[in-house]
Amino acid sequence: MNPEFYEAFGIYIEIFGYIGTALVLLSMMMTQVAKLRMVNIAGSVVSMTYAAICSTWPVVFLNFGLIIINSIQLIRLQRLKSFFKVVRVDASDKSVEYLLEHYSSDIKQYFSETKISTSDSSEVYVVFDGAEAVGILAGDLKDGELRVTLDYVSRKYRDGSVAKILYEKLRERGIERIVVTAQTEKHRKYLFKMDFKDSGDTLVKSL
Repeated sequence: MNPEFYEAFGIYIEIFGYIGTALVLLSMMMTQVAKLRMVNIAGSVVSMTYAAICSTWPVVFLNFGLIIINSIQLIRLQRLKSFFKVVRVDASDKSVEYLLEHYSSDIKQYFSETKISTSDSSEVYVVFDGAEAVGILAGDLKDGELRVTLDYVSRKYRDGSVAKILYEKLRERGIERIVVTAQTEKHRKYLFKMDFKDSGDTLVKSL
């Protein structure tokens, strides 16, 4: 690097490098896979540019490799989403009973009660990945507001991808708001991760 150039802009170059490092570190703290990879790509681009300015070629190649890997994984994630299917079912459907039983031990970590209403206002949705049922949402619908009694996704799908597709389905259904009462601390943390807002005794998400 030209010494005169560094003397004039060195402080800005260093700040630029720290921004790249901060973005990469920030991505490592994220739990949603898509966001993690997008922020990591941004951090790698900044870090690669900084390393190129400083002629640190091993770091350039490392970050270039990370950009390629994360981009490929993002494309794969988008393709995976196309396999998800949201199906609205009756609360009395036997598949609902089977799902509650199959995932009962994991569900109990998030919900102290798993009884699903069978009233006329009851809404139940099952999410499939191919032929595998990976999530279930149930609640009571009134005036565009869904009061959720059960919102469960199996462990390997808790990166937010299933939730986004499910929320799109709810919007198409005309649902404007989701209201949930967190039954456990784990459930509360999950809802905050899904961008629900605290509203007294409940958490609310506008669609």
